[in-house]
Amino acid sequence: MKVLQWGISAMERFSFSRKFQVLMLVFLIPLGYGLWVLCSGYRSELSRIEAERRGVALLATLGAGQAGAASGRNLAARWRATDVAARGDGASLNDMTVWLGDQDERREQLQALLDQGALDASGRLERALASEVESLSSEHQRLERARQDPQALASWWADAHNAATRSLQATGKLIELAASDHGLRRDTWADTSELIDIITFQVPDLTRQLTAVGSTGQGVIGSGGFNLLTRSQLRDALAATQATLDTLAQSTASTASTAVAQEQEEDWQHATQAGLEQIASVVRKLEQDFFRRDITSLQPMAVSNQIAQALTLANSLQASTQRYLDQRLSLYQARAWQGGLLALSLFSVMTLLALYGLLCVQVSIRRTTAGITRMAHSLSEGDLRSRVSVLGRDELATIGHGLNAAQEQLQSTIHGIIQQTHGVTATVSVLDEQAGASLQAADNQRQQVALIAAAAVELASTARSVAQTCSEAVVHSAEARNLASAGQLRSLQTTQGMQQLTGRLDEAAVALEQLRERTQRIDVVVAVIRNIAEQTNLLALNASIEAARAGEHGRGFAVVADQVRELSAQTQASTAEIGSTVAALQEGVRVTASFMQSACEQSKGDAGEVVRLGEQLQLIAGASRQVGDMLEQIAAAADEQAETAQAISSNILRVDEASMQILESAREVNGVATRLKSGCASLKDTTQRFRLYTPA
Repeated sequence: MKVLQWGISAMERFSFSRKFQVLMLVFLIPLGYGLWVLCSGYRSELSRIEAERRGVALLATLGAGQAGAASGRNLAARWRATDVAARGDGASLNDMTVWLGDQDERREQLQALLDQGALDASGRLERALASEVESLSSEHQRLERARQDPQALASWWADAHNAATRSLQATGKLIELAASDHGLRRDTWADTSELIDIITFQVPDLTRQLTAVGSTGQGVIGSGGFNLLTRSQLRDALAATQATLDTLAQSTASTASTAVAQEQEEDWQHATQAGLEQIASVVRKLEQDFFRRDITSLQPMAVSNQIAQALTLANSLQASTQRYLDQRLSLYQARAWQGGLLALSLFSVMTLLALYGLLCVQVSIRRTTAGITRMAHSLSEGDLRSRVSVLGRDELATIGHGLNAAQEQLQSTIHGIIQQTHGVTATVSVLDEQAGASLQAADNQRQQVALIAAAAVELASTARSVAQTCSEAVVHSAEARNLASAGQLRSLQTTQGMQQLTGRLDEAAVALEQLRERTQRIDVVVAVIRNIAEQTNLLALNASIEAARAGEHGRGFAVVADQVRELSAQTQASTAEIGSTVAALQEGVRVTASFMQSACEQSKGDAGEVVRLGEQLQLIAGASRQVGDMLEQIAAAADEQAETAQAISSNILRVDEASMQILESAREVNGVATRLKSGCASLKDTTQRFRLYTPA
């Protein structure tokens, strides 16, 4: 009952006429939905059949292209098996022109399909068609150029045969793709499904197998006999062709049990059986020619004509099957239209009958309720003197009797209410005054609590801000401590480096002292050389004197003495220069040693300063750690204070909410008192509006 309560409450707000209108609407909604479902089903079926018919028309165009590709393959196979010298004569060139014209015609047919657009929803077929058109165009251009090249004529027909084979396979894939995209693979009728299988799989397979027989047979004729491979290939091709013919015969016979139009089915079946028998006879003739006769007696033209005859029969079989399938689909389409119109007509008649019944019931009830409505209108105007005219014996008549009795009782009740209204009005006036005073007191209390709550919230915010600031100060203190520790570590490294530098400077001073001592030794050597030069000069002078004394015999000795004297003079000059250089070197070594000693002393002093700096940084790090600990304690205390302030603020807010509730309750009480006072006045005015008794 609770589940129905909301619906019952909603319906109770409407009049009887509105309820019947709602009932009619509720009745029409499922009817409309049913009509929509019915129409959608038939429309979907009609759309599917129409798509299948479009697919059949597309298959007819693709079938013509497949027949052209098969014919081109047969022609290319014949010329490929012909002697090489004969491929450049006029007949071969004419057949090249015919072959290229047929290929260009197939390309134009596929291009026309592309230009029509909207071939399928997915776009797969359109992309496949575009790819095939591009392939045909490129092959046509390549073969056209090869025809103009005398050197390429020998392999022209082999290339044409490969192109035709590729086009035949691609067209077969296009046929399968068109059948799939147009819903032909999902056909619901058994007879049309069998026909679709014939035109999309069996006949295309037969066409490819016939061209395979022709290509293999022409190759055997061109080579002058069989080998193991060609014999096996030709037997397999003939066996596959015969198996396809048997399958086609079975499929043709199986459509008879599901035929819709018996006359059309029999005509198609007879024509198909006749075509299959003719193709089978051609296949048997080819088998006899190749396996029971001399291969050398066979002519490529004769074999090509037989294959062309079989291909023509297969093409006719495909075309007739497509026409018959379109007739079947057209018949199913007409039946779908008839079924849809019949169902729509029956649905419309039943709907009209139901609406007629609802309208009759509505008019009957509205006529019966007219008296009750008039009485209700009189009651709304305060006239309790009218009575309901009861008609009929249904539930509405019972309601009329009850309303008359209720109206009499209402007259006596309202009379009593009028008597009691005066006493209640006085009591309500006193209650209204007391409620106003309570409301004023509650409002004052709420304002005071609101001020306290605002102060508590501000205190909590301030404590939270202090805690946050302390937390940030702790972070900065930690950073300062880390920087001081890093500085102390750097000072230690600097001290070690300066100590190493001082040691190196001491070593350099010792080395300079050793160098100074060695330069002093050079002075001794220079003095010895100077003495030797002076002695040599004296010896040279004595030698010159002795040579002068000797006269003519001492002339050579005099020359030697002169040379020795000159050498001694040069030695004395070099010795003097070496002495001055050594003196300058000794002075430089002395100055450098002095500088080294000063630098060493300065380095030792700097090392001491760096050590003291490291100690100061260590003190700073310790002080930063103490400051950080104190800040953490302050932050913790601030957090506790913030939590306490938050708790106080929450409690005050709850008090504020309670005060607000008290104020709202006081307002409600005041409003109730006001409304009660107003209601008493309104009740007094209302009861005075009723006309209870007829004037005497």
